[in-house]
Amino acid sequence: MQDSDFENLTLLSNCESREKLRAIFDDCYKVKDIFLMASPKTWPRSLVKVPKDLSISNEQGFEVINSVIKLIDAVLYPKDKDFKGFWPEDFDKQMKSLLKKILGELISEWKVDSEHNQIGLPKLVDTDWKIDMMLGSSELQRMKVPSIFFNFAVKEENSLETKNVNVEMSKPELNTLFSNLSQIKDQLENLTS
Repeated sequence: MQDSDFENLTLLSNCESREKLRAIFDDCYKVKDIFLMASPKTWPRSLVKVPKDLSISNEQGFEVINSVIKLIDAVLYPKDKDFKGFWPEDFDKQMKSLLKKILGELISEWKVDSEHNQIGLPKLVDTDWKIDMMLGSSELQRMKVPSIFFNFAVKEENSLETKNVNVEMSKPELNTLFSNLSQIKDQLENLTS
């Protein structure tokens, strides 16, 4: 966070109640991932009213909301676990105390929500395979080319449905895959031993 963000946060002292301030923080969390792209028409009502509630301009209201979002991100994903030197020395002590209390009340709820909504990779649920032989003939040449077909059933993290992914490989491609998987297995065994 920059000095200008802390200056913007001091404008929160104009908020008439702790409950309204808490609502601003909670609503900022809800829109933090889309804030810069979203139209103010889609913001929660408490955020639309920030300029009026704090007796500041619309531009200042936008800056305050943006700074609150940066503060939320800094608390959710800290670079320094003990926050040494996080707050400027000249930052108002009462405001700092109030913001810490509000953040302390909301952080555990936000962390659970962040973990729940985290985008993860699909998980492999099942595999199936078969070998097909492609036969061809001509007067000059006869050929037998084996192909390996894999069916991977995968499940998205936040979905109940599984999706099938089909892959066809030649024998050399399968050998390369097998060699790579063997290397991965060896590296994992070295890490865990």
